[in-house]
Amino acid sequence: MRYILDDNPSRFTVRAFSSGMLSMMGHSPTIAIRKFTGEAEYDSAAPAQASLRVTIRADSLEVTDDISGNDRKEIESAMQQKVLEISKYPEIVFEAKGASASQNRITMNGSLTLHGDTQRLPVTAQVNILGDMIRMTGEFSTAGRGSAWCI
Repeated sequence: MRYILDDNPSRFTVRAFSSGMLSMMGHSPTIAIRKFTGEAEYDSAAPAQASLRVTIRADSLEVTDDISGNDRKEIESAMQQKVLEISKYPEIVFEAKGASASQNRITMNGSLTLHGDTQRLPVTAQVNILGDMIRMTGEFSTAGRGSAWCI
């Protein structure tokens, strides 16, 4: 079945377990991704045929943690200007074709394009089908940094 990811009714969050500048602040922020598009194809009877493509507007990331306004602005500014360089790299893209499945968990080997660099990225996700809706929750790690995400 084909699912369209729509940022209006959907919620997409990432919990970044960070290193570098953000860890020096003693913070692993939860980030809401406000603007994204994508689609997923998934049939539990044929996981090898699964696919997922998500395109995120890099300028739409917002820290959602209960922190002071100044800390929020500082973290968001550092994330957008220094880490992501959103003026040079306005999009973040994840794309995967094929998956292996065990019960409601799937593992996809995809590619993440972030900050102009594309890396292979295995992602494991819990998948729940609710009628014509899909809910995915998973984890991944890039360059030794872990993240948990939910769409």
